[in-house]
Amino acid sequence: MSEVKKSEVKIVGGRLYTGVAKPKPSGVYPPKTPVVTWNWYNEDEGVVQWVFDNPTSKTVSVLLFRNGYFFGNAFWPVYVANPGFNVSWITLTPVQPLDNSGDLEKHGARLAPVKIPGSSTTNKYLIAFIFTLAPESFYSILEGGFSKEMPPSDIALVNVVPGDPQDFCIGYDLEQVEAWDLQTKTLMQGYTPNPMTIETVPFTPANFEGTDSPWHIASGNVYPSFASLFNDPVAPGKCINCRDLIEEAVGYFDRGQIKEGFEMLAKAIDCYTKRASP
Repeated sequence: MSEVKKSEVKIVGGRLYTGVAKPKPSGVYPPKTPVVTWNWYNEDEGVVQWVFDNPTSKTVSVLLFRNGYFFGNAFWPVYVANPGFNVSWITLTPVQPLDNSGDLEKHGARLAPVKIPGSSTTNKYLIAFIFTLAPESFYSILEGGFSKEMPPSDIALVNVVPGDPQDFCIGYDLEQVEAWDLQTKTLMQGYTPNPMTIETVPFTPANFEGTDSPWHIASGNVYPSFASLFNDPVAPGKCINCRDLIEEAVGYFDRGQIKEGFEMLAKAIDCYTKRASP
């Protein structure tokens, strides 16, 4: 499937506003799949309210695709590093549904790696918000960064199912933090170290029950595409300590195992090259 290029997508997910629950918008809802709607929460400030509605009798988890990429995929390193955003990793199964408590202004979101099916990219996972909804329930959250000229568009939900908790080595592209600072006029940082070993629950796209697709198009012209907006290195397993590889290479050289030493040195160089920060 085609990739989403940064030059072709304007990042709209600015500061992650936490939401106040509002009455569910009226409308006719398909019986087989969850749906999502939006309305202006503060049009002058570019803040919208997303309402995820699960009319089914089962707990479901979905991704939100809008304006060319998945909600949470752009600025997740900043959200994770700053507790005020109330963003956390999903770490346990069964995954507990989100709580849409009254008028609390702390509706956050939860992150997880999502397997990219049939991807031609080197990254086989992307990071995004996972919205887990209890049967016959809804969840509301606010998002900023939109405008009257560029409201939410090309909206879709993607059904995903959880796997078992496991270690992932998860890093991020420093351009994500730079893009955040440029858009929000702040100087927030991503988490350290980068990359970091994180125990989390991987998710995999799966067809909605009773359908032949994991995608439910809510509005606009959505071309189904699983791609990460930035070059985030995400892989199962613990992160490799690059310094340990250098020490192993030195050990080989000390023992006269020159070939093995150069092979391990090449791995160390590759390790440092792939790291997003020193």
